[in-house]
Amino acid sequence: MTTTIEAKSAGLVPADVKWNLEFALSRLREEEAALTNIQRARGTGFILSLELRDRSPMIEKSTKVLDEFRELAPRNGVCPESYLESLGGVPDFGRFGKPAAIGVQATGGLQPRPVGADQ
Repeated sequence: MTTTIEAKSAGLVPADVKWNLEFALSRLREEEAALTNIQRARGTGFILSLELRDRSPMIEKSTKVLDEFRELAPRNGVCPESYLESLGGVPDFGRFGKPAAIGVQATGGLQPRPVGADQ
């Protein structure tokens, strides 16, 4: 059931803007689902922080679309947060912690030795 504000906002948002928002939200939900599965399998730790770092560019790209909407929507008579809520809401990536620093990599047990290392 939509509220009057949501119904009014829905009529003010052009179809192509709504499509872009739905696409960005869909990508964010896919990233959230993947990170949730990693968290279930590996826990909240180093592997999760590496995955979050590796997925950050896509998350940031989609979030940028939402941020632009948040900036422009009020100028056009739309409450951005209630409208995004009416589309299912925005995932919260804060629950996954902080991404690993750039340059940090996982080490998986045995590493190849450089040529001549055993001499």
